[in-house]
Amino acid sequence: MVLDTGLDHRQREYLSLARHSAGSLLYMLNGLLDLSRIEAGKTDINHRNFNLASLMKSAVVPVRLEAEKKGLKMEYAVSGDIPDILTGDPELLRRVFLNLVRNAVKFTEKGRVSVQVRKTGSRTDQQVRLVFSVADTGIGIPADKLGTIFETFSQTDGSIRRKYGGTGLGLTIAKKLVEHMGGDIRVKSEVGQGSTFCFELSFDPQNAETRADAADDLSDHAMLSPSPPPALPRDRIRILLAEDDRVNQKVISCILENAGYEVMIVPDGKAVLEILEHVRFSLILMDVRMPEMDGLETTRRIRNPTGVIESGGIPRFRTDLPIIALTANVLTKDREMCFEAGMNDYLPKPADRQTLVEKTEKFVPSVPGTKNGETFSLSLFWEKGFSCFQSLKADFSRGEQEKTESHAHQIKKMASDAGAYKIADEVFRFELALRKGNVEKAGAMFERMENAFHALKALLENQNWKSARSEIEVPNMNTTPENGN
Repeated sequence: MVLDTGLDHRQREYLSLARHSAGSLLYMLNGLLDLSRIEAGKTDINHRNFNLASLMKSAVVPVRLEAEKKGLKMEYAVSGDIPDILTGDPELLRRVFLNLVRNAVKFTEKGRVSVQVRKTGSRTDQQVRLVFSVADTGIGIPADKLGTIFETFSQTDGSIRRKYGGTGLGLTIAKKLVEHMGGDIRVKSEVGQGSTFCFELSFDPQNAETRADAADDLSDHAMLSPSPPPALPRDRIRILLAEDDRVNQKVISCILENAGYEVMIVPDGKAVLEILEHVRFSLILMDVRMPEMDGLETTRRIRNPTGVIESGGIPRFRTDLPIIALTANVLTKDREMCFEAGMNDYLPKPADRQTLVEKTEKFVPSVPGTKNGETFSLSLFWEKGFSCFQSLKADFSRGEQEKTESHAHQIKKMASDAGAYKIADEVFRFELALRKGNVEKAGAMFERMENAFHALKALLENQNWKSARSEIEVPNMNTTPENGN
């Protein structure tokens, strides 16, 4: 975030070095954690249906940017005689691919990195055996080092570590994961020509009935991944951040606000459910572990498969509201729990700026520029909308219908722009009663409108909701202006 502010050349250089060092340390710690889990036997194999071609494409995404910076050509191909749907552990396979592809990109300065999958041996009714290869045109590995390349913390020599960095854990983790899944891995290399890493694994082939079941599974998951809405200017995209840690609140919300989004912060799942009854959001970033109510239970209540109408007459059954999990747990079973609860995707913590914005854009696409006219955030709505409501209250009590209708129209527009749909709905009902000349009903609708204001005010006070830059100032609703101005 500091790098996005005004810095001189030396300050920017020092901060860039600090960020690079922190990233290297985080990568090393994650590698050590992965290795310790594998060696402790804590890495479970979770068999499920998956699409091999889709998995390969997604596996190279994290390193594609680095490859593009180097001008490398990324290639991948799946043999046409391999079934579309396989049964195995896609997450472990993805981790093997990612480690091998990241290694290939790191040690290749020009040329290409190619990933291929082909069948080997004869297919049986029980299993199909596949050969996966990751080839590069990089620096290669000396022949006398090929026997130790998969050992923990192994690199060919000290100069490699100084020039390219790394911990020497990536290939070790890849080898252990392949062996954990019942396969084997090998390498062929020539100095100055490049390297090819190959590993073999067996998978269950799918018959037509099972493929149909797999398609149904994918369709069920697609229900939790709604089609993105039409692209909007970013200042009209409102994101709810449910996170109890103050540091994470600040970092995530500042990243998104600097990117142009409006962000509201709540500290727990209970507050999420309460705000959703009053304010409409485009996306929720949901911490999995929170006090009061965790992210999984909160998501289940939002999805509410029974479709029951709950308090306030507002249905909490929402399949169209994207929810992205924020979690420090990256194990397969933890991610599966997120999907089973109804979440659409997940983000590992600590949050990376590029990944955070990309995930947001995936579910809520945006276009450059801003909408025409003034943009009303929730805080600005309280500042101007409340004043307008007090004027409406005074004019309505004096029977000045024209002024009352004018104020009501302004409040409805501001509330709609700010996402305060509960207030906007009540103002609309109040307007209808006024236009029909039904004074008694207008009085009842005014009470409902005032109650909606009070309810949102109480939530803002009790939960201390805030944006990344400033807390919302909640005005005193018990004061009434002496005149209608």
